[in-house]
Amino acid sequence: STQSTGVTLGNGWFSCLGQQPGCLKEPPQLLLQANIVISNTAIVVNSGPDWKCAQGPITYNSLYNGETYNAMLETPGWDSPNYNDTTWSAVTGVSFTPKRLTQQLFEPIRKLSHRSAISISTTPNFDTFVADFGQNLAGVVRLTIRDCTQGSVIVMRHGELLINEPYGEFTGDIYTANLRGAKATDTYTCKGDPSGIEVYEPVFTQHGFRFCEVSGLTVAPVEDDIVSVEMHTDVQESGQFATDHELVNKIQHNIIWGQKSNLMSVPTDCPQRDERKGWMGDAALTSEEAMFNFQMAAFYTHWLDIITDDQNPGGSVTDIVPSLGDTSPGSPNWETAYPTILWVLLR
Repeated sequence: STQSTGVTLGNGWFSCLGQQPGCLKEPPQLLLQANIVISNTAIVVNSGPDWKCAQGPITYNSLYNGETYNAMLETPGWDSPNYNDTTWSAVTGVSFTPKRLTQQLFEPIRKLSHRSAISISTTPNFDTFVADFGQNLAGVVRLTIRDCTQGSVIVMRHGELLINEPYGEFTGDIYTANLRGAKATDTYTCKGDPSGIEVYEPVFTQHGFRFCEVSGLTVAPVEDDIVSVEMHTDVQESGQFATDHELVNKIQHNIIWGQKSNLMSVPTDCPQRDERKGWMGDAALTSEEAMFNFQMAAFYTHWLDIITDDQNPGGSVTDIVPSLGDTSPGSPNWETAYPTILWVLLR
């Protein structure tokens, strides 16, 4: 049978098209070797200059700012063997000579739970809907749009809080000042499906939020139309802790969710604003707690390897790892994350 290989590329931390710090002024790039066995026959598929490319429906994507998706640009069957790609362009080859390529030896980031909105309210102008998921988390929102007429634009903004004192009068609007420069906004343009219903779930972004503000809808959504999708590195919970004291149990609950939301292949400092970096001090201070609650051995081993890769010739390391191009020596209590986490792993 005829087979085909199709790949969708996003900017991630690599390409400056997503406005990420420490990025390269290059478009997204692909290095692929797929080893496939079919009926005891081995096939190797490599990326190369014979590949073709085209603009897809994702017209913009950024880990900080969100994703823009124009469903009118969808081309059904684009990754199938019989698709007509005569209008596609040839890819541009780039030079790439890595010191060493290694496989990922720790858990991937996965979609791990879904949570429908527990309530949906309207803002004072009745032009937007605000969904409350009842839990602060890291991930994206899957939106079911009803009466999705062609060309209609739907906008989703994310926030951890609603505006309230001392930050302003309570209006029911989401609070976004703590996001700083991060827009945390996903935009969807309807294609006009004959059913009138379209579903959108972003691919190349991630937000930290409890609330999602949706504008552009002509039909009021119900709770199951707005669903949060929890995402993080799939470390397994290994410890449990409970008392007969409600406040202590709530603190433990917040610790678990705060830790999970900051496991994105590296231990990050926050899941929502324009930072989300591997701050060494933050990771060191939470490592003992993390080891009590989760199976962290593979995750931390991977990050310790990155620290070694980023180490300066004089032996120092930066405050954040990956260093994103920074070479300045870190503070002593940040640099000691390496021996601290090693000790926690040993214990």
